[in-house]
Amino acid sequence: MAGQTADLTVFVPAYTQAAHPTYAAVTFLLLDQALGEDDVETRIGPVNVLSKGPGPDGRAGHRLVGLQTKVLAKTIRSDR
Repeated sequence: MAGQTADLTVFVPAYTQAAHPTYAAVTFLLLDQALGEDDVETRIGPVNVLSKGPGPDGRAGHRLVGLQTKVLAKTIRSDR
C-alpha cells in the first residue's frame, strides 16, 4: 500500500504508565475490533496511550464511533 498511515492517541482516564503494557494490549484489541486487524496493521501508524487529552475537559479528538471512516478517508486520500 502506497498511502500514509494515521497516528492515533487514545485517551484512557484511568491510564497509568506503570500499567502501560496492559493498556497498550487492550488498546490494540479495541482497535482491531473497531477497524479490523488488516486496517490496523496497514493504515495505523504509532499509537499513544495517555490519561487525558489537551482539552479543558481532558478530552480531544474523535470518539471511537466513526473512527474507521475517518482513518480510511485519510489513508485513501493519501494513496492518490
